[in-house]
Amino acid sequence: MVIVNFYNLKNTNGLYYYALDYIKNNQNAILKVLVRPHVASNLRTQFPDLCVVECNFIRFVIEVVQGCVRGDDLLYTPTPHPLPFISTQFIVLHDPYPFFGNLGKLKKFLLRLSLSTSRCLVGHINRSDAKDFLIDLGVSDERQFFAPNIFPAMLGKRHSKRDVYLPRLRIGLVGTDSPKKNYEGLFAATLKAGHGDLFEFRIYGHKTSYLAGLGTEFGTIRQELVESDQSTLEGFLDSVDVVVSVATNEGFGRPLAAALTAGVPCFLLESRVFREFFDGAAHFRKTIDEIVSLLAAMQKGQILEQVNFEVPLAVVDAQRNIERTVFGASR
Repeated sequence: MVIVNFYNLKNTNGLYYYALDYIKNNQNAILKVLVRPHVASNLRTQFPDLCVVECNFIRFVIEVVQGCVRGDDLLYTPTPHPLPFISTQFIVLHDPYPFFGNLGKLKKFLLRLSLSTSRCLVGHINRSDAKDFLIDLGVSDERQFFAPNIFPAMLGKRHSKRDVYLPRLRIGLVGTDSPKKNYEGLFAATLKAGHGDLFEFRIYGHKTSYLAGLGTEFGTIRQELVESDQSTLEGFLDSVDVVVSVATNEGFGRPLAAALTAGVPCFLLESRVFREFFDGAAHFRKTIDEIVSLLAAMQKGQILEQVNFEVPLAVVDAQRNIERTVFGASR
């Protein structure tokens, strides 16, 4: 059976929803889910039939040791946090961003140490930079698996242009966890172009210090937080005209995939990861200034050509392989 390790997740972020999509398809293979108390209620709402174990550190250690004693349980950790000396694990690396900077160097050292002692299997959610990062850590190809996000099902309502009767373009931004979202770059470019009155930004995520700092620094920009724990992603997408990402270190972009399947235009800053998954569907630009110009044109009535998005076949095949490798082998 599979023990899902959510202990390292401090809130319901993108890593959390990444794992939920796999759990949804494989509930019968799951013995229990280890989780911090403040995330447990959300998980129980999503999956009332799952065994959810609220853990402090001591309870977490006990649960892991008991799983090791049983010997036939696989510890599925959808975050880059392998436990040392336990080989019956499958962990997932989403992007190298947490391992940048001085603190990141320490995290990278600890990750390398844990990977060398555990010999666990390792998933990477993209092949553009996450795989290369694991190779640099010394993880062999035999231990690596392409473990991409499960793309959302096609949403029923599709739209590709804004309501021309609204005074401002409603721009959707997704995620509030860290500065890698680069919203300050987008806001600064908006003010520099003199388009502050043309846009309103709706940000899907949680209250964070990063978001609070943006409110202080860019008080003249219209910003509204849409709490992700209180609003569905589908509802959020229905409330915006376009979704924008100017991030430079994303591992995937689950809300972007949902937006494209719903027919919501996506304007993305050029990146290898975004090209890997969304090439041919999203609107790419090389600079933030170019994205701002495109947004201004849309606000003034420009209609974008509707693009029909299809999930890459390589992603579909990889998802099925992960379900067999992680969940199928434990049934």
